[in-house]
Amino acid sequence: MGGVHSEFNKFVEVPAAVKYALQYATEDVKNMERLRAETHRQLNRSFLSYVNAQAAANPKAFHHLYETNGIGQSAKRLFDLNQMKSGTAKTQIAFQIGFRPSKSRVPLTEAQQTPGPSGLVVKKRYIFINKAMTMEYGLPVRIRPRGKGFMAIDDPTKKSGLRFTRKQVNVARAGGPLVHGSMRRATKDYFKSYGSKKVSDITTTYLTNVGQRAAARMGRSGKITIGVPNFAQARAVGKAIAAEVNP
Repeated sequence: MGGVHSEFNKFVEVPAAVKYALQYATEDVKNMERLRAETHRQLNRSFLSYVNAQAAANPKAFHHLYETNGIGQSAKRLFDLNQMKSGTAKTQIAFQIGFRPSKSRVPLTEAQQTPGPSGLVVKKRYIFINKAMTMEYGLPVRIRPRGKGFMAIDDPTKKSGLRFTRKQVNVARAGGPLVHGSMRRATKDYFKSYGSKKVSDITTTYLTNVGQRAAARMGRSGKITIGVPNFAQARAVGKAIAAEVNP
């Protein structure tokens, strides 16, 4: 019996080997990067569709997240769902919202396009580069005229609907209450429902594929003993599985 016992000691029990290979395959750095990339790809597409639909339904709350005349259009968006660096947590998948700079000029209001007593209208327009982030968080804005000219600011208290000034105009909270935090709320709502399920589905499918490959490679039950001499070999099998499985 001692010889048999010694012989069996040369091998790792199959369930333990499968578990080790599965753990390695799911925590392998390169494979986790592939899983993160695939999760980001699918989640980004789903998230973008969700926000576009919200913007189309409520443009007054989401107009700051798109270029002029592009509300709800993916190509005109001023935001991204970015994949974050995971730090020391091997299996962590995290995302954050990033804002793009605007490249379109601010449209002229009706008052600015209406000819004044001299028959002139406002012609020069500016680009509000950081409008998405500024309006989302309600940040203060300082507006100054270029050169020695006047700025035409909408002012309903004036007969013309405009106020002309050479001085700096300070806006305490840009955007107004409708847009403040709308992206944060939409992101939170998305991940409470669609996003969490999407991540769960992607991860479950991946783990199932890895588990099936590990079981097939090492034996389907603890009653089958195959040649996995040690955990180093199990790790090698896990590495091979990690390279085979597409997240």
